[in-house]
Amino acid sequence: MTDQRADWDRVAELLPDPQQELDLTLLRKLPELMRENDFEITVVTYRGKVISVEAGDTTTVGYGCAIDIGTTTVICSLHDLFDGQEITAASAFNPQRTYGADVISRIDFSLTGGNLEKLQNLIIDQVNTLIDEVISKAGINRADIYLLSVVGNTTMQHLLLGLPAKYIAAPPFVGTLYTGLSFDSTDLGIKINDRGQTVFLPHVAGYVGADIVAGVLATGAYKYDAPCVLIDVGTNAEIVLAAQGSLYACSAAAGPAFEGANICCGMRAETGAIDRVWLEDGKLHYHVIGQVPALGLCGSGLVDVIAELLSIGIIDCSGRLLTRKEAIPIVGDTLAESLRENDDGDEFVIVENSEFQKVSLTQRDIRQVQLAKGAILAGIRIMIKEMGIKMEDVELFNLAGSFGNVLNKKNAQVVGLIPATISLSKVEYAGNTAHVGAQINLLRADTEEIVNSVVKNIKYIELSDRSDFTEEFTNAMFFGECEG
Repeated sequence: MTDQRADWDRVAELLPDPQQELDLTLLRKLPELMRENDFEITVVTYRGKVISVEAGDTTTVGYGCAIDIGTTTVICSLHDLFDGQEITAASAFNPQRTYGADVISRIDFSLTGGNLEKLQNLIIDQVNTLIDEVISKAGINRADIYLLSVVGNTTMQHLLLGLPAKYIAAPPFVGTLYTGLSFDSTDLGIKINDRGQTVFLPHVAGYVGADIVAGVLATGAYKYDAPCVLIDVGTNAEIVLAAQGSLYACSAAAGPAFEGANICCGMRAETGAIDRVWLEDGKLHYHVIGQVPALGLCGSGLVDVIAELLSIGIIDCSGRLLTRKEAIPIVGDTLAESLRENDDGDEFVIVENSEFQKVSLTQRDIRQVQLAKGAILAGIRIMIKEMGIKMEDVELFNLAGSFGNVLNKKNAQVVGLIPATISLSKVEYAGNTAHVGAQINLLRADTEEIVNSVVKNIKYIELSDRSDFTEEFTNAMFFGECEG
C-alpha cells in the first residue's frame, strides 16, 4: 500500500533508458509473470525496444548470430552476447545460385510470378539450417538466440526481405530500401527466440551494399587519415577510397570471370580446380584443390597463369596470346609446345590429363580478364582523381572477400588488379570483412551511429555516368607497358 506504482512503471525505472519502446503483447502478460515469479523477471532490450520479458534470472544466457549473405556463400557464426566470444560457425552455398550465378540473373528470375517468394524462402530456409547447425554444435536452445546481424549486397538483402529488386538492374539502379533497420525475426520466418530481432546494415547504392559498409566498419577505413583503398572483387567489384574522413565508393562491373564463369575451363574454387600456377626451372607447375586430377581453373589460378605468361612474354602487353612459332625464340620448345591453334582460337594448355580432358587458357579468357581488371582499375583511378590525390599517396590497399584473400599479390599487380605504382608492402589481405563487420554490429552498441555516419559521408560515384570512364577503361584494359 505504500508503493502503488504500476507494474510497468516499476520495471521501467530500472532500465537504462526509461523511455523504452514496449510491445503491447508483452505488457499484457507482465502482471501475471511478475507475481508468479515473486517479482523476479528479466527484461531483454535492443536499441531502445523491449523485445522480451522472461521469468526469473536469465541474465547469464544470451546469444546472437552474425550472418553474411553472399551471392555464392552464406556464413553464420554464433556468439555469446555477454563476452563477445565466437562459439562456432557454419557455412553453405547460397541455394539461390540454382536460379543464377549473379545478382542480375536472380533479379530477372524474381520478376516472374511467385519467384520472388521462392528466392526469399530459399535463403530463409538456408539461414534456419545454418542456425540449426550452430546451436547443435554449441548445445544451446534456439530460444537463447535473441539477435541476428545480417549483411549482404543490396540485391541479396532485398531478396531475403522479399523486396522487389527489379529497379536495381536498370538505370538509375535504385533499390527499395537502403536504410539499416531491424525486424522481428518471426516476421521473416527466421527461427530464433520468438521475440528475437534481425538487424540489417545500411546500403550506399544499388551496387554498393551493406557488405562493403561492413567492410569499412571492419577495417576501420573511416578513421584513416592517410589514403587507403578497400576492394572486394566479385561479379561487381565494390571499391572504397578513404582519407581524412572523406569516403568515396564505386562499383565496377567486373563480370563473373574471377568466379570461373565465361572462362573456357573456368570453375569455382572447389575440388578439382587449379588455384595456383607458377614457373620453376622453365616449367609450369600448378596446384589443384583436393589433390585430384585437374578439372578446371578458378579465379586465383586464372590470375596466376596470365601473370606468369605475361612475365615470360607468351602474352604480350596488348593481351594477345602468341602463336607457337612466335613463342619458340622467346621461351624455347618446351613451353611453346603448350600453345595450340584450334577452331575456337588460340589456347595455352596448362595440363592434359587425357585425349578428352585438358585445362587450358584461351585468347577469349584473356580478353575476359582484361575487361574485368580494366573496369576495376578504371574505378580506382577515377576515385583517386575525384579525391584529388595521386595513386602513390595510397598507404594501404586492402584486399577483401574470399577471392581477394587467396590472390597472389605480385601476380595480381602484374595482371593489373593492383595499380602498378602501389608498393606491394602496402597491400594487405583483409579477410572476410563483410562477416567481420556483421560481427562488430552484433556485439557493439555504437555501430548503428558509426555506420549511419559512414553511409552519410560516402560519396558514391556512378561510373557509367562518368564522361571519362570509357577512356580510363580502355587504357586500363592493357597490360604493363601498353597500359595507358
